[in-house]
Amino acid sequence: ETANVTPINLYDPDQICDLLEQAIKNNSQLKYKEKGSRFIYDVFIEDDWGKIVLEFDLEIVAIQGKELGIQRKRTKGSAWHYKRCCEDIIGQLTRLLPPLQTSV
Repeated sequence: ETANVTPINLYDPDQICDLLEQAIKNNSQLKYKEKGSRFIYDVFIEDDWGKIVLEFDLEIVAIQGKELGIQRKRTKGSAWHYKRCCEDIIGQLTRLLPPLQTSV
């Protein structure tokens, strides 16, 4: 059991990356950059003077077997603001997910 991980019902990490980037871009306050790998994002908010006021990492991780998830880690800023931003990103991502394929 890993803390701060949200399971994602997709098995293609590249597709999750694309959707995650789209979800982050949907929030005009947020900026991001890849952190050494396509699967780790450094997400941040700057004030009007370019000072970072909130910063956190989102990493696409394997949970069990082929199941994937997004792990969150706050590195700077208020816990409340971080929680709201993560909820917003995960909510956006969930709405962007393709409908589940069900077999008859």
